[in-house]
Amino acid sequence: MTPVTAISSPLGIAVIAVVLIDVVFLYYMLLTQREDFKEKSNYVFLAHGSFFFAAFNINILGFGKGPLFMLGVMIAIVVLYYFLCSIPLAVTIITILNITTLFPIMNTIFLGPFIGDKAGAFLGGFIGLGIAVALAFFFPDFLMKVHNLFVVYIYTALLVSLLGLTSLVPLTASLESKPNALNMITSIILFVVIGVLVFMK
Repeated sequence: MTPVTAISSPLGIAVIAVVLIDVVFLYYMLLTQREDFKEKSNYVFLAHGSFFFAAFNINILGFGKGPLFMLGVMIAIVVLYYFLCSIPLAVTIITILNITTLFPIMNTIFLGPFIGDKAGAFLGGFIGLGIAVALAFFFPDFLMKVHNLFVVYIYTALLVSLLGLTSLVPLTASLESKPNALNMITSIILFVVIGVLVFMK
């Protein structure tokens, strides 16, 4: 897999800068002790998780793939969720929908090199939905923490891959992941560290 670094191009620098700022913001929301920010943290993480859900479904439907269209979708999600996240049932539904997209991404990262990216994503969708529904009924707070863990991990892994430090996420859809000991060890360590931060909050 070839990392999409493109640091020499203005667009590449802009993309990396935006992702970097976003990742710093996510960690700030994760670690902050400010009570007013703590109340809004789930709103921030749910909106970020839904960016992947929206992009995935827009890609399947085959329309509006331009960057301006996606930017409009992201802004709409942020505005809509500002109101929806005050409704517990809406939060639960959004979390479940997000997990159905986030879990396949995680599955692709950790299992894709061994069973193939497409197989990992396909299995992850069904497994993620089942786990999310079960946790929503019995352990909703735990489900939210799992969701937030996935969001922070995926955005961090995306930044690492964009910088070309190591390829933790598939940046080119046409390429299949290949087993790589360094990538796997880095992914596991990163996942564990972020998991500790999320669950100790």
